[in-house]
Amino acid sequence: MKTRNVILMALVSMTAATAPQLMANNVNVDWSAFSTAVAGEFNTYTTPDNFLPNYAPVAIVNHGFATFCAETDVNFQPGQNYYYTLSQSDGTHGQLSLGAAYLYFLFGKGWLPGYDYLNIPGGSRVADAYQLQAALWYLLGGQSYGGYPNVLLGLDPYYNLAIAKFGGLANAQAPSNGAYYVDILELWNNPNDTVPAQFQLVIVPDGGSTVLMLGMGFSLLSLAGLRYRKLPV
Repeated sequence: MKTRNVILMALVSMTAATAPQLMANNVNVDWSAFSTAVAGEFNTYTTPDNFLPNYAPVAIVNHGFATFCAETDVNFQPGQNYYYTLSQSDGTHGQLSLGAAYLYFLFGKGWLPGYDYLNIPGGSRVADAYQLQAALWYLLGGQSYGGYPNVLLGLDPYYNLAIAKFGGLANAQAPSNGAYYVDILELWNNPNDTVPAQFQLVIVPDGGSTVLMLGMGFSLLSLAGLRYRKLPV
């Protein structure tokens, strides 16, 4: 009985010691050369740097991993330091969806078909970011933002990719439950906040298993040189 009590007390102490440390992690999200007027790609820097190794070099710019915002109705200040926690829900628009997790995972690994990662002179990486952001927003609770293309018109290749992958919008908007090792990165102004500053997307460590399963398939897609219709920003 005494041994059991000691174990329980140790577990409670560990939990209490760990909880504040989660909010002690720092993050800075800033504009990048590929940001649109109001949305990602954003350059993201965390302290400690737990996430950068999960990204392909083409999704890393100026030593920060590229991310996209998960909300249209919450703002943050680019370049400002925040605290962060991880979640599978944004608290307002519902759970992180399968379609959004799938698209962001492909983007972060450098496997998103048709995405102009190299952005050679005259390239379309900003326009691609524009369309990917619109697709992510719609897959996260049906959000949209003025000036972004109407994904339901069939003009957004990334939205179309997710819908085809999961066999319809309802399936693509189903909770991801940690699939594709994508979480929501919650930004907070201070450790005592109850209202977050903004939500972004992040790839968390996966041990390499997903890379082994999907890498070859999407490398072949990239080699096939898929072309999509693109909209001007």
